[in-house]
Amino acid sequence: MSQPSRVAYLELPAPDLPRAARFYREVFGWPIEASDLEEAPYAMFETHGLQGGLRSDLAVARGGGVILYLEVPSIPAALEQIARAGGEVVREEHPIGGDYGYSAEFRDPNGNLLGLWSRAGGQAPPG
Repeated sequence: MSQPSRVAYLELPAPDLPRAARFYREVFGWPIEASDLEEAPYAMFETHGLQGGLRSDLAVARGGGVILYLEVPSIPAALEQIARAGGEVVREEHPIGGDYGYSAEFRDPNGNLLGLWSRAGGQAPPG
């Protein structure tokens, strides 16, 4: 390969597809549209050039796996929205270290583990 591969597509397990679509619309503003391209109910989205889908036929892996981090302007504000929209805060905002910013983790209403990232912290790092 002469060029690095890019992330081309993302699929999130969404056994409760309507709830997942509502969550990602409300919290992150993703435009989500139902699709008939799959055998099971499916919805597609695109955000900042990344295309993806919500798959109703995939089970959520509770034990771990890949964590996708979503960039937000304010982690505390995003965590508040996540909780209001039916998500679960797993790890509050914390400094990553060095000059790398801050992160947090949450579960969406279907139980998928995702992360948040921001260059600027919403609260002062412990000191």
